[in-house]
Amino acid sequence: MRVLFSGAPLYGHLMPLLPLARALVRRGDEVAFAVPPSLAPVLASEDVEIFPAGAEPLAIRAEILRRIGVNTATGPTADSDCEAFAGAGLDLAVEQVLAVAQEWRPDLVIGDVFSYTTLLVAACVHVPAAHVTLRHEVGEFEHALRAMAAKRFEARGLTFRPPSWVLDICPSDLQVPGWRKPPGWMPMRPQAHTAPGGVTRTPHHGERPQLLVTFGTAFSDPTLVDPIVRELTALDVDLRVTVGPTAAPEDFNTDSGRIVFERFTPLADLLLGVDLVVAHGGAGTTLGALAAGIPLVLAPQGADQFVVTERAVAAGAAASVLPGPAVPSEIATAVRTVLTERRFRDEGDEKLLAVAEEVEGFFVPPDKHHGEVAILNVRVSAHAPKRTDDAILYIINSQQETIGEYFIGRVVFGSGEVNYWSGNKSRFEFRFFGNRCEVPGTGEIWRRWASGVPVRKGEWLDLSLDQQESWLHVVQNSWFTTGHRAGRYGDDDIVHLDGAQISTKTGFYCALGEAVNGPGGYFGSNLDALVDCIRSSPAHKSLIGIRWDDFAASREALGIEFIDAVMGVMHEFGVEVTCL
Repeated sequence: MRVLFSGAPLYGHLMPLLPLARALVRRGDEVAFAVPPSLAPVLASEDVEIFPAGAEPLAIRAEILRRIGVNTATGPTADSDCEAFAGAGLDLAVEQVLAVAQEWRPDLVIGDVFSYTTLLVAACVHVPAAHVTLRHEVGEFEHALRAMAAKRFEARGLTFRPPSWVLDICPSDLQVPGWRKPPGWMPMRPQAHTAPGGVTRTPHHGERPQLLVTFGTAFSDPTLVDPIVRELTALDVDLRVTVGPTAAPEDFNTDSGRIVFERFTPLADLLLGVDLVVAHGGAGTTLGALAAGIPLVLAPQGADQFVVTERAVAAGAAASVLPGPAVPSEIATAVRTVLTERRFRDEGDEKLLAVAEEVEGFFVPPDKHHGEVAILNVRVSAHAPKRTDDAILYIINSQQETIGEYFIGRVVFGSGEVNYWSGNKSRFEFRFFGNRCEVPGTGEIWRRWASGVPVRKGEWLDLSLDQQESWLHVVQNSWFTTGHRAGRYGDDDIVHLDGAQISTKTGFYCALGEAVNGPGGYFGSNLDALVDCIRSSPAHKSLIGIRWDDFAASREALGIEFIDAVMGVMHEFGVEVTCL
């Protein structure tokens, strides 16, 4: 597949596209970016084709000033923001990006959620488009953008077409009240921007708390940041300060030995060893810090930063300082509060051992058990106990929701250096003395479920017989972990089974659970559990009947003894089975 990326010509809009682009490259797809020349150096180390195309930010700013008289450098407005993304910005960029698409001929065009150029180009070359979100839902602003962009579609004889997919990096806890999933919604985990080779630095843990002060690329003027830095130097902290794309360390009026100035550096590197982030509420910085488990003090300056800040504060992950004459001193006060009050840290971190992206040696058959289980890409809580007798492994999906759990029992820290929340360790080992999951292959099924992509009807049929056992195990574990009870949740009084698709007992329970409770649904994993599900269903949800197509094929595959046992259970509880 050939995938063309393009977006609004800003660093904060380009960076969130890179994790997806890299994943597509790893899968073997051809990936290209159409970006203005000023952004091309950011992509120089990526394994993608780069086409210089699109409007430069300064050109868009000048055109907005000419059209509506608003200087976006000093006082952006809602109207100027619409012009930037769906008016002047689109008009200046579309012909160049369209020329790239017509020559390169992509199968899919992807842009950030504000890139209406992406949608128009995709419509012109008759391919689908996808948007990657940058933050929470944009709400009413989106309606204004679409109305302005629709006029550009009409001018070319086209009907406005929204993206086929919305790839959402915003956790549900940070969404606006009343938010609903849009058509084509697919969740993605937010990530701090990393270099192509990953994090290159080693975290440094000194005696004092370490603060990252960053106001992004558009709001990093030293006249704004320098008074904040000077105020923070009075605290007993070490500072890491980004200078932005145009400033230099000498532009800051401070000579403290506890300050390190940073030019453009991937955010993931900047966050290593950091205990607190002081920032402007930019979505990329905010989500990147929260993904690393780091609290923030946010001082929004413009654009969507006020709403981003409000959502982070509402989630209990940040403190805010609104514009005013005393901003530097108020930021220093907020920093003291966040560093000292436990409500800004993980509420359960005294019991939390670690958060990891992968686990090795846990989903293994009994004959493969070893004493140690390794967790990969791990963050270890600074307050974690070194051992526990009642450890629990939680499976978390891309929206940070718990979808599975295992009681383990006794666990002791094994080999490896501990790097705390602000740092990563590629591999760390725990000594397990308790329970494990003895259904091999379950880890791969959990990885699929944790992606956040909805389970498809009949998806289990694509798996091998061994994998179907793992699938049923995950179905049962997740069903009860997510708060369901044994019983029927579906609305169909008569459910349908396709005997041609049922060749094993595991397949029978996969098919029955799906027929009764939908894709990924559970309705028993053995005869006793089947009885429990039927008996536990409330009266208004009682299973009335089953239509079993191609019953003869199931009877031959499953055996008379099992079929008779199933039919006996159904008869006992008044479930009529029609065999065809």
